[in-house]
Amino acid sequence: MGQNITRVAFDLGYQSLSAFIAMFRQALGASPGQYLRLESKSAGENE
Repeated sequence: MGQNITRVAFDLGYQSLSAFIAMFRQALGASPGQYLRLESKSAGENE
């Protein structure tokens, strides 16, 4: 939704950005930045 990843991490209660990224990567198989790029690319293919 365009939110800053650091802000999301801290809003969710993570003590560090790296902890949030590690959880994100474990849950979704990619870092938040990689995930957004992949989602953006696949959305463009569906248009």
